[in-house]
Amino acid sequence: MTKKFHFPIPIGIFLLTFFCSYAAHALPEQALVPGGIALLKLPGYKQDTKVYFNNKRIAVFPYKNTWIAMAGIGLSNKPGDYEFSIQQADGVKLNTRV
Repeated sequence: MTKKFHFPIPIGIFLLTFFCSYAAHALPEQALVPGGIALLKLPGYKQDTKVYFNNKRIAVFPYKNTWIAMAGIGLSNKPGDYEFSIQQADGVKLNTRV
């Protein structure tokens, strides 16, 4: 006769909640390849600043005492450097490459 091990449901729910909440706060890893993700730190970011990647406005979000711009790199893009355009509220435009 073999004994079956039954995992207690409350412990399973706790572990699932713990690991899911940890993953929800993790920043994806940058992968500067077609199909990857480009990340740009924005120190001193102000709310009215707009960030563009491939002429499209992209997401900007707070992360650990700074702001991050995140863009998906299309599969049709060629490998190499990728350019972000930053338009500040006062009209100043900046371009930077990653």
